Amino acid sequence: MDLDGAGWHRLFLESPAKEGLPVSQTDFVVAFLNDEGGAIRRNLNAYFPNTPIHLFPSFPAKGEKIHVARYISNCLKTAGLPIDPRAAFENAVMHPLMSMERPLQ
Repeated sequence: MDLDGAGWHRLFLESPAKEGLPVSQTDFVVAFLNDEGGAIRRNLNAYFPNTPIHLFPSFPAKGEKIHVARYISNCLKTAGLPIDPRAAFENAVMHPLMSMERPLQ
């Protein structure tokens, strides 16, 4: 989803806005956002009650040497998604979305 799109700014307010988010319901939430004050989690819980919400830092811990594909796949596994982080990482390395021979269009 595009957080710059209309309505998503409401996630960052101190309390949930009466207007909803661009998505009114979902079965599962996984987000890679820094939420030091807890406003994002509170708002997600308010907008999506009874929905599993998993927040992860935008980036791995400082000093942690990990490839972004491995970091994301580890987080998705932690959230309970049926993913094999090792296989996902190996697939990302073997089949990158972009390469010099095949730039993203």
